[in-house]
Amino acid sequence: MSHATKEQRQTIDHLIALVESGLAAPQEILNLALFQLEPEHDGSRAIQLLKTLPHEQRMRDVWLAFAYIYEIMDQTALSDAVTICTEIRKMPFDADVQAAALMLRASALRHLRSAAEARADAEESIQIAPHWVGNRQLLAQILTECAERPLRASSSNVLWLTRLRFHAPKLNRTTPLSD
Repeated sequence: MSHATKEQRQTIDHLIALVESGLAAPQEILNLALFQLEPEHDGSRAIQLLKTLPHEQRMRDVWLAFAYIYEIMDQTALSDAVTICTEIRKMPFDADVQAAALMLRASALRHLRSAAEARADAEESIQIAPHWVGNRQLLAQILTECAERPLRASSSNVLWLTRLRFHAPKLNRTTPLSD
């Protein structure tokens, strides 16, 4: 169900008209696809639009992987997202795109296989984009899922471990502290 504002609705309608007339530039198609994700909540339409864009469109595959993970959410879509993110990592995109690909691949792997397999990608995403919140939250969830039962009881312990790992490099810790 859409919750577009009046201004968003006008923009969406304008972009739809451009796409339907065949006059939309790649950036306009990408913008319409993003509007289909939010506020329109039509992941299938977003994916259709994204697939019409050339691979050279820098953010096409990032958003396609995002839509597969958070809109479609089945095993095939998660597998496709992992493949897309792996391909992005092979391309000479800037650091933010690389960090996003790692974060998305970690998210897909977490649901497709295991949190343990996702951990390295989440950690690398943080190394590339330490100022992001989403990749840190993802790592905290992964650490919680990988933790022993007593640690799971306290999410503050996971938050503490995350802070220790990435905010106190002078301690040179790469693994959680043991009892």
